[in-house]
Formats: sequence, C-alpha cells, structure tokens
Amino acid sequence: MTKEGRVAFLALLSVGLYTLSLFISYQKILFPFPLFDPILWVVTLSVFIIQYQKKSIKEQGFGAYFFLFYVQLKLICNPFVMSFFIDFNETESYFENPMIQLSKLIAQTILSLALICWFIVGAKRKYFWTLIITALAIIVQFNFFMFSHLLFCSILVIPFFILKPENPWKNVLLVHGIFDLITLYYLVR
Repeated sequence: MTKEGRVAFLALLSVGLYTLSLFISYQKILFPFPLFDPILWVVTLSVFIIQYQKKSIKEQGFGAYFFLFYVQLKLICNPFVMSFFIDFNETESYFENPMIQLSKLIAQTILSLALICWFIVGAKRKYFWTLIITALAIIVQFNFFMFSHLLFCSILVIPFFILKPENPWKNVLLVHGIFDLITLYYLVR
C-alpha cells in the first residue's frame, strides 16, 4: 500500500471508529458530519506534502493545487470549523454573506478544474471525459444546491476509478466521494 493509500485508509478508519464509539454510546449510527471537511483537509495536505517530497507534484500539474484550493474553500464554508474563529452570534450573518456563497460556487469550479487537469494527465480518452466533467460542472453551477453538489462530487469518483489513471490523488478523491455519499444519504433520508 502506498503512503497516500495509508493516509486515506487512516482517515476512513478514524471516521469508522468514531462512528462505532457513537453507536456504542447512543445505540444509533451517527456520523461525524462536521468533521468531514477538516479530515479531508488533513488528508489532502498530507498527500500534497508526500507528493512534494517525492518531487512528483509537477507531474500532476495544476490539479493538485486546484484540489488543495478547493479543500481550503470548503473548510472556510464549514460552520463547525468557523465556530472556533467567530462568535456564535455572528455565525448566521457570516454564512449569509454573499462572499461565502460565492466561495461555494468558486469551490465547485475549482474542483471541476482539478478533475479536468487530472483526467487530461491520466486518461486515455481525454477529450470525452473532459467534456463529461465540464458538462456536469455547468449543470451543477446552474442548478446549485447541496444535493447536486454532493451528487456531483460522489459521481466523479466513479469514472476516476473506472479509467484507473496513475494518479496518487485517487485515494483522496475516494475519501471525498465516500464522505459526500454518506452526507447525501442522510440528507435525502
């Protein structure tokens, strides 16, 4: 198992153990939804550092930088994380701020750009998948709400594993897709 795979496995294992401890305490399956974004940030930063030390970050192109920027924007929009930095009474006005709403929209565009860069680098049928991702990204931008965002993020993991490009970031995308599928399931349910 590669170092990137170990980092992703540890992230999923820690979420699973935390969920198990909550199940033992409350006899209900409760996932730590507010912790998904900070965990994804730690995994992304770890893989970024591993790739930088291997000196292979340049091979991944701008996709790694786009994905790191996407995770940073996602972290800024997380109420749990921002509750450490702003007063509880100000959180409602903070998240209704148009800049935060714009950053959510920019985050989707950045994620789309990262995936396009990775598919161009690793896929055999580059243009087909680039068009598919671009079309999905435009659909999400026009129909922007939480369910479409989560569905978009989780569906993009599937072609990434079907094509199996030689990309060390596929484990990070797997963690991201699993977290979004769990969140989508509990929001729709």
